[in-house]
Amino acid sequence: MRSGAGQVLATILAAISIAAALSSCRFEPEIQSARFVSCHDGDCVLGCSCLQALNVCLPDDPGLPPEQCSRCGDGVVDAEDGEQCDDGNWVLIDDCPDGPQGTCRDAACGDGFTKRLGQSPEQCDDGNDTDSDACSNACTASPSCGIDEDGDGRLLDPGEECDLGTANSDTAPGGCPGVCRTDCRCPRCGDCAIDFARGEECDDCNTASGDGCSASCAIEPGPSCGSGRLDLDQGEECDDGMHCEDLSTACLNDSDCAGIGRGSCGPRGGDGCSAACQYEPVGQRCGDDHPDPLEKCDDGNTANGDGCNPTCNLTTSVRTLASGLKGAALAVDDRYLWIGSCDTQSMPSLCAIQRIDLDACLQSGSCTPTTVAGGACGTAQDGQGSSAVMSCVRSITTDGASVWFGDSNTVRAMDTQSFEVATIAGRVGSCAAVDGAGTDAYFHDIRGLTYLDGQVYLLDGCENVLRRLDPSTCAVQTIAGDRNPDPNVTQNPPYTCPSTLGCIDPTPADGYGLKAVFRSPRYMTADRAGRLYIVDTNGESVRSYDIATGWLGTLVGGQGYQDGVGSAVRISRPRAICSDGSSIYFNEQYAHTVRQLVIQSLETSTLIGVRGCPGSRDGTGGDGSQDWSADCTLAPSTAAQIDSPLDGLAYHFPSRSLLLVEGGRLRQIE
Repeated sequence: MRSGAGQVLATILAAISIAAALSSCRFEPEIQSARFVSCHDGDCVLGCSCLQALNVCLPDDPGLPPEQCSRCGDGVVDAEDGEQCDDGNWVLIDDCPDGPQGTCRDAACGDGFTKRLGQSPEQCDDGNDTDSDACSNACTASPSCGIDEDGDGRLLDPGEECDLGTANSDTAPGGCPGVCRTDCRCPRCGDCAIDFARGEECDDCNTASGDGCSASCAIEPGPSCGSGRLDLDQGEECDDGMHCEDLSTACLNDSDCAGIGRGSCGPRGGDGCSAACQYEPVGQRCGDDHPDPLEKCDDGNTANGDGCNPTCNLTTSVRTLASGLKGAALAVDDRYLWIGSCDTQSMPSLCAIQRIDLDACLQSGSCTPTTVAGGACGTAQDGQGSSAVMSCVRSITTDGASVWFGDSNTVRAMDTQSFEVATIAGRVGSCAAVDGAGTDAYFHDIRGLTYLDGQVYLLDGCENVLRRLDPSTCAVQTIAGDRNPDPNVTQNPPYTCPSTLGCIDPTPADGYGLKAVFRSPRYMTADRAGRLYIVDTNGESVRSYDIATGWLGTLVGGQGYQDGVGSAVRISRPRAICSDGSSIYFNEQYAHTVRQLVIQSLETSTLIGVRGCPGSRDGTGGDGSQDWSADCTLAPSTAAQIDSPLDGLAYHFPSRSLLLVEGGRLRQIE
């Protein structure tokens, strides 16, 4: 059912029962990336209203482009909107380019999207009608691309920008001469590959502005950027308000900036939060022994674990904030740390959503969590606050207005104001990875919930797939991974759950969409560039998924434990993961460490913890140079120690720190 424009979660909860909210799947805040065009049926998605005179849905916010109301990508072919196709996978390079930046028209030469998947793949598609450039009007590259056509011993022939032969790649980051695309052109904005080293913040396969990713591949600000309030549902990673041009004077309008520069007031960068309300890259000048505005420290090197990390934004100092926690999964907004608890062994048991007010915690040390929904473990039951019942919360995410969590083979949602809990997809007691909407969707091993641009992404760990849930329709779709179902599950309804997981461990493989292979993916995080970062736990690797292209690649991995760069890195039982925009941080369960992976360079190093030595010692840094388990008394005595870190890891921008839950303790890594 399509929701009325402008309805928000609080209004829904006040006006209708929770059952009605579920039936229309509107247990969801207003989504800025909502999708509909015409209003032939008199209805539009959240955030859009029908202009009856033109029979078109337009954004309620006039600053947003009309494309924000497109329903291209909802999996339904809406012929009245001019759609010819809609496969719902949001991949722009297959037979049907769909999604927020798609056309939902059959892929054709000249549409600007290079079709690499499906029937009759294209070599290139530059979206113009110039036949004499690097991409012909037949969407073919130079005939010599990839070969030495004239036999002069060089691959580079006239009309080509570059040519590496079989090493040409459409997914590798970098620039010429080291990287060349399969059409023998140099990497560029709009080529569907996000290249951080070249300064790209995003790449949505086009060079149009107004769609969230600008013509220069920069992330565009949302309508509330500069409000001083973190609006995760609008794609903000941070929001520190508006300032004058001196970067220090807070303001509400231009008059507040009279006499300062040009007297303009607006969101500013230079303090870690960009003018587009995104994390600013850190680490470019780390190691020069001169702390810069975005650096917490600079000790003259880029080594980790020595009191200053390789990006100079963490001192690696660890302190314990609270103990006795029974939480497993973490999610964070600008004020609260949300904890998904799953403690079925203690008496009394605790299966709940808890929260900690981070302002009070970090300033005054008042870090005791408050239970806001759930309580004693039991059979899942919807309700408000303590009347809701949960059986085990292992994964959690938030957009600030709702908290989504996995519980009893279902995805459930909690309103962050009323603490009302509702089940929005899946069925209690049924185990499978079967797509559908609401109760017609089935889940098995829900892990890694991650909110990004109005969608909730999740991993079905034991089924080895990545899936997407649209909270506005409750539709669930598998978007990556060759499904390998648990052989203990009957592969027909009601998909009875086994007493224990019998997960299959296939050999991991990179690839597009359903052709790629996971090996027990468990944890996930995202950035606003349009990528998901996934811990493939049994695959001993960290992988990335590009939402626009469906490409699932491997960043680093390989069984063992070795700090290094790229292919030299080895990982031992990786677990929870988070990002600060420049780096990925992940837990190493059996090594008792947290490691840092710099996205641009793929340099991986030990941030905190003593490899092989569990403990609860506060301190600074860590040591991953060797396995100290034979005699931990010989390990560095000042390094912090942690104990088998599992599910709890989050980055909190206001405090510029990592938050970690392990061994029942809440730890802060500053």
